[in-house]
Amino acid sequence: MTGLATAHRRIEHFIGQGRKAEAVALVFRLIVQSAKARDFETAYALREKLFEIDPMALAEMVKSAEIIEDEKRGALEQRHLNIWKKLYSALMPEEADALYIKLEEARYDAGAAVFQQGRNNRRLYFIDRGELKLVCREGAEERLLRALGPGTIAGGDTFFSVSVCTTSLVTLGPCRMRRLDHGVYAEWQQSMPSLAAKLADYFSRTTKDHELLREQAINRRRHDRLKVKGVLRYVILNADGAPITDVFKGALSDISRGGISFFIKIAKPEIPRMLLGRRLRVEFSIPSPSGRPPIRETGVVIGVIDRVGGSYSIHLRFDRELAASAVPRHEVES
Repeated sequence: MTGLATAHRRIEHFIGQGRKAEAVALVFRLIVQSAKARDFETAYALREKLFEIDPMALAEMVKSAEIIEDEKRGALEQRHLNIWKKLYSALMPEEADALYIKLEEARYDAGAAVFQQGRNNRRLYFIDRGELKLVCREGAEERLLRALGPGTIAGGDTFFSVSVCTTSLVTLGPCRMRRLDHGVYAEWQQSMPSLAAKLADYFSRTTKDHELLREQAINRRRHDRLKVKGVLRYVILNADGAPITDVFKGALSDISRGGISFFIKIAKPEIPRMLLGRRLRVEFSIPSPSGRPPIRETGVVIGVIDRVGGSYSIHLRFDRELAASAVPRHEVES
């Protein structure tokens, strides 16, 4: 930090004396140093400074842009290789090169559908950065199967077999991944059968969508759900567990040791569905003659059901199970 401040004083000194060429040369050196140190924010700021000093220093501006992009690409490539180290280490060098070369970079904004239930998907996705949710729709109900992040493969169920998607993959925030077209994989089955076989074997060790669907059906029957009435208050949390919204209210529907459901009434249907896969902090009380203390828990929204007329039921899975004593043994009303 001290060295950079000193350099900035020298730059201003050169500018004050009309020594524009020396100022440009110094700024260019600082851009290179910042880019190689992977301090891209500083590198971009210095490029702006370069333009202010001399808008005609085109050679330096073009070269500095190339250097920054090269260093960014190197950082991204190294991050990708680190995330997928286990996969690449299982491949021969020529196989690893073939896979890496054929992976196409892709970026998605928040709320984007990478693939959709009921449609075809012939790509395999290697998630490098971001948070996503794998969801399934059954009639008016949309359920979360699991959250996905860096180091996760997606789309394998339809990539390695010919079928339509039984789930949808949706981004929770900006995401970056690499994807492989099935046509390339089909070519490898002839030209590099060992690579194709290793890729299929790697996927076989991951959890499949149909397994998640079956597991969730079992989990939904794991605890008895009991009707309960009252008011629930909730806030939406970010990835660090900090609130990012004001407090909202809902009407309790039912509860088990593993989770709770509640009703909300919202005119815009896209808003309730945005809750799917999000983490909430909830607070509610279960009325009882003995006067139970309020329950405060966090969890993830695993289901959203359209109840028609702007009413939705939200199903939350707690991060930890409630004690048996916290759940009433019969229906209670406020």
